[in-house]
Amino acid sequence: MSKNRIYIIGLLVVIVIAVMFKSNEKKELDWTKSYYGEDKIPYGTQVLKENLQDLFPNTKIKDLNRSTYEFLTDIEYPDNGSLVYINNYVNFDEYEFDEILDFVNKGNDVFISSNYIEIDTLRVNTKQFFTEVANFESILEEENETGERIVFDAKYHTLVNENFKLGDIFYERENNNEEFFVIDTLNTTVLGKTGFVSTKGEDEQVNFIKVPFGSGNFYLHTFPEAFTNYFVLKDKNYEYTASVLSYLKDPEIIYWDEYYKIGKPTTTSSMQHILNDSNLKWAYYIALIGVVFFIVFKRKREQRIVPVIEPVKNNTLAFVNTVAGMYFNKESHKEIALQKINFFYTQVRTKYHVDMSRIDNEFIEDLAYKSNSDKEELKTLFSYLEYIESLDIITEDQLIKINQFIEKFNNKDIYGRK
Repeated sequence: MSKNRIYIIGLLVVIVIAVMFKSNEKKELDWTKSYYGEDKIPYGTQVLKENLQDLFPNTKIKDLNRSTYEFLTDIEYPDNGSLVYINNYVNFDEYEFDEILDFVNKGNDVFISSNYIEIDTLRVNTKQFFTEVANFESILEEENETGERIVFDAKYHTLVNENFKLGDIFYERENNNEEFFVIDTLNTTVLGKTGFVSTKGEDEQVNFIKVPFGSGNFYLHTFPEAFTNYFVLKDKNYEYTASVLSYLKDPEIIYWDEYYKIGKPTTTSSMQHILNDSNLKWAYYIALIGVVFFIVFKRKREQRIVPVIEPVKNNTLAFVNTVAGMYFNKESHKEIALQKINFFYTQVRTKYHVDMSRIDNEFIEDLAYKSNSDKEELKTLFSYLEYIESLDIITEDQLIKINQFIEKFNNKDIYGRK
């Protein structure tokens, strides 16, 4: 048997063994918030979507896989239909929302469950619901003398309609707990509330409302996690989910949005498919390593030794470190700060494509949306940088604080992941 065959057989054996070990590894649970109807992960909505027909037996369910504007301008409105949007964030442009208003005005309903809702036309807006008592990392459960389970420092959600008889539905995982802080009280019906067990009755806030418009209605809900696999399959939480959706009555057709879902799949090549699968990815890497070894050993047999030529050293990093050290040793904190601030401005401008000629409220709102950052934190950050630029001399502590502010911002991702 030739040595080449031995190499190939050995490589195949290594690949098979590696794939077997990798396939037997316990996969980590993916807690990415997807809301996509085909996803089986905890924050997918496959369970609800598969059972949606049971909740609405007389209703036709249809996936919406294109923009709402394109869809609504291309169909004849039904007499009694519903658009359903479930995602961490839903945003419509002006023309698209005009079509939605026309859709509702003609007697149809729109259901939106999102962590953030701001609709000026309906005079509604949300904000983060905080409490000083809640501690998501130390949720405690115990039973009292009667055997009843008590949950401390956990969120609860409830519907105000007593006919549902659901009581409080607990949700112990950390999430963006939003409340409606701006609503048209004369034209809005409160359907649900949220709060924390520790402060129950003291700071309960509205998180589910009904807003009539024309002959139809908007149903706005700020807890999209209630429709995910994890929530629906836990205890009897499905009763809350079904009760919330029951406000849609019995529509002729439900258009289930899949276009705006954060976790919707994108067109991928064969290579992307391989790299997205853990087992295939490792098999591919091992095969590449094996090919490299084969080429190296084969070339070693057939060619003379090639002298090693040292690559040109990249002295850029050393130069940067040297210059920074000179600044620091001379206690030129202001110069270091200005370099840091200018680099940060350039990074923000190129990464998020924002106009930095004027740092005003419009700029803060645009950057907050694109970077998934808190507006107040951004105002504090840019105000502090402007203050530092106005000083002639700064201290080492102020320099450290600049770095801390910028690092905190850089740890944010566009869709909330860290």
